[in-house]
Amino acid sequence: MIRQLLAYSLLCAPLLAKPLPPTEKPAPRHEKPVGVGNYGEETIDSMKGEGLVKLNGTNVTALQVSGSLVSKDAKLGSLTILGEANLRDTTIAEESDIIGFLQTHSSHFQKALSISSQ
Repeated sequence: MIRQLLAYSLLCAPLLAKPLPPTEKPAPRHEKPVGVGNYGEETIDSMKGEGLVKLNGTNVTALQVSGSLVSKDAKLGSLTILGEANLRDTTIAEESDIIGFLQTHSSHFQKALSISSQ
């Protein structure tokens, strides 16, 4: 009986969910991702990430990552990495600091880049 009620509630939940009114937008996802943060084609003012941050066509004005950054076709302002950065077809417009590992492919640093690594 309990299994039937649970199955019924799971099936009916999408039907009873209230959609957002058209004037409300979901909250921006740039607070502080912990673990894995995936971002697509969007613009973010500033982000501090811990863990793995993946950017795919994302524009970020100020980015700080403690962990790993994987970016493809991204446009970044300032960049601070403590860990590793894998940048592909990415443009960094401001000064950047990387403490750790850096791998790039077809990326452009328009201002000074500081790397501390072995």
